[in-house]
Amino acid sequence: MEQFGGQVVCARAVSDDLADFRQALVNAADAEVIVTSGGVSVGAFEVVRQAVEGSIEFVRVAMQPGKPQASGRIRDAAGREHTLVALPGNPVGAFVSAWVFVRPFLDACQGAFSEPPTLRIAVADGWRTPPGRAQFMPVVITPDGVRPAHRLGSGSHLIASLHAAEALAFVPADVERVAPGDVLDVHLVR
Repeated sequence: MEQFGGQVVCARAVSDDLADFRQALVNAADAEVIVTSGGVSVGAFEVVRQAVEGSIEFVRVAMQPGKPQASGRIRDAAGREHTLVALPGNPVGAFVSAWVFVRPFLDACQGAFSEPPTLRIAVADGWRTPPGRAQFMPVVITPDGVRPAHRLGSGSHLIASLHAAEALAFVPADVERVAPGDVLDVHLVR
């Protein structure tokens, strides 16, 4: 979050134990914005959902990766309000969601808004897209155009794509397939 202008006051790995997560929220009492990753899906043991459901909104965003999201305001034991942004637990989904949602939110909190550097670049190697969902494909930029950073695409579990990703290629929800030569908006992430 520091690369987005935030100051990290607490960072903690938390188990799937509800009491452990609630204690982590107590430990984050000095934070204005609390960002979590994981525990927001519809499963029976989603710890973030169990701890704050009813206080914040849980939604399925029509994007890939990063479909489960949640955000809202919570109160701590002293009655202070905090913004909670809960991102998906899969690494690529959390990475993309941080760029798409957290970065502009933190900008707005600081009274500024800056678009990430965006280029229009042709696609070197095509790929399929998820039906009815916008896609943010981690890509590398080559002299021939952009290519997926991972040979398997943008699956939210493909953490190996993140070390190489230079940008996120945005594919609108109504596009079924990206073909070589198509030109996309590419948001730099380095």
